[in-house]
Amino acid sequence: MRGGPGARIMPIMDSSIGSSGSAVVAVWIPHWYNLDPPISVGTTDCWTFYGQVPPALEAEHDQLLADQPLLFQVAAAFDENPENAISLCGTIAKIAHPQLGELKSVNTDRFGIYEFALADGTTIQVEAEEGPGKAYDAKVVVDDWSVRVWIDPDDLPPPRT
Repeated sequence: MRGGPGARIMPIMDSSIGSSGSAVVAVWIPHWYNLDPPISVGTTDCWTFYGQVPPALEAEHDQLLADQPLLFQVAAAFDENPENAISLCGTIAKIAHPQLGELKSVNTDRFGIYEFALADGTTIQVEAEEGPGKAYDAKVVVDDWSVRVWIDPDDLPPPRT
């Protein structure tokens, strides 16, 4: 577990990825319904992460969150402790899914559809509204669409809140 309810998140670093010599490891868990931020390798931006993982997410994703990576925040309205939010600016260096391997991006901009672009150029469209998490390609069976994201931090100032 992550140190019990209300435990503060401390970012983990991966020194094997990132031009700065160390990338911050984060987890992107889909909440579906086009609530999630799109992510793409090479994108430079500022993101907000939960300062404390909401208990419901922690219980559901205990294994994925065991090593305490940052967790992308969906919207401040869903955070029980928004004052604890963590902002990070940088460039996405890598996205990986445990079953699908490395990804180029996850596009959440199309209404009702999330599109997972694999490193080989293959795209998988996933229902995000009526049956969240169901791939349109019946051959693809994925139980959890959560991905790990490596962010190479940079010197941009954090976004204003």
